[in-house]
Amino acid sequence: MIKFKKSQDTYGILNSMGKRRITLEKMCNIMGIDVPKEFYAIKDVVQNNVVSREKYIVKGCYFIVISEITNLIRVLDRLKQKGVKLFFVDKELYDKFRIEEKNYPVIPVPDIIDRGGRFYSYIKDLGGAPVTIGVTGTLGKTTTMNILREIVPKKYDAYLSTGNMNSFFAVSGNIMKNISLKTELYIQEAGANRKDSVRRAAAMLTADAFVLLNVMNHHADNYGSEDALFADKISFQDYMKNENGVVFANYDDDKISAYDFKCGIISFGAYTENDVDYRAVDIEQNREWLEFDVIHNEKKEAHIRIRIL
Repeated sequence: MIKFKKSQDTYGILNSMGKRRITLEKMCNIMGIDVPKEFYAIKDVVQNNVVSREKYIVKGCYFIVISEITNLIRVLDRLKQKGVKLFFVDKELYDKFRIEEKNYPVIPVPDIIDRGGRFYSYIKDLGGAPVTIGVTGTLGKTTTMNILREIVPKKYDAYLSTGNMNSFFAVSGNIMKNISLKTELYIQEAGANRKDSVRRAAAMLTADAFVLLNVMNHHADNYGSEDALFADKISFQDYMKNENGVVFANYDDDKISAYDFKCGIISFGAYTENDVDYRAVDIEQNREWLEFDVIHNEKKEAHIRIRIL
C-alpha cells in the first residue's frame, strides 16, 4: 500500500489559498544560486509562468534552457521575440557565447540540468505528487503506460503522461500544468534520443521508483557509445527521492540483469535464467489476445490478458 505524505513548502511558494506565488528570488533559492544585482528590481515580483518549452511561452514568462543548444544567440533572439522576459542558461553555454558582453536578460546557472531539475522537482512535490514513477526503455514504454492507465486510476488520484509525451520538455510542462494539489501519484514516460535526455527528465522527476524495460542500441549514434546510452537510461537512480527507491528491472535484458544498481530492485522476466521476483509463464497468443500467468514466490498471483499482438 502506497503511503502518501505532502512535502513541506520550505521556500514559501504556496500562499494561504494553496496557490503558487513564484518569484525570482524563490526560484534562485531553490536552485542554490544568488539573484544577480541587475535583477534585484524584479526579484520579488510574482511570475508563475516558468517554462522550458517554446510552445508554452507567454509574454513575460521565465525560461529555463535545459536542452542542448548549438547556437544560443539565435535561440535567445527567437524566444525573446516571443515574449520571454528572463532566461536561466547553463554557465558553460553562458561563457561559451559570451552572453555577459551582450544585451540579454540571462542568469547563468552551474549545471542547469541538476539545478533546473531541483526547481521542477520542488514544484512537482508541492503539487501533491509525493509518489513519482518513471517509465523508460527502448521498446514498450507506451504500452506499459497504457496498461498502467487501465489499473492505477481505479485506486489513486493519478496523473499519467499520455501518448508519446516522453521528452524532458513534456516533463517540465506536465509538472507546471497537470500536477494538482490532489494528485497522489505521478507516472511519467521518459524517452532517450540524444545525450542526457533521460537525465534531464530524471532530475525533474526525482522518482521514488522507475521501470526499466530494455536497453537496445536505438539512437546510440546520438550518444557516442552504447555505454553512454545505457548510462542515460539508468540515470533515474542518481536522482531518486530517497534511499528507499527501487527499479522495476526487466531481467530478460542481459545488460540490465548484469548491472549492479545503487537502488533496490524488483525484478521481472519471462525467459531469463536468473531468479526474478515476478515471472510470466504459460505465455500464449490467442488471436488478438496475449495471455500469461504471473508467478511470485512460486505462487500464481494473477492471470493477465491483453489485447495485443
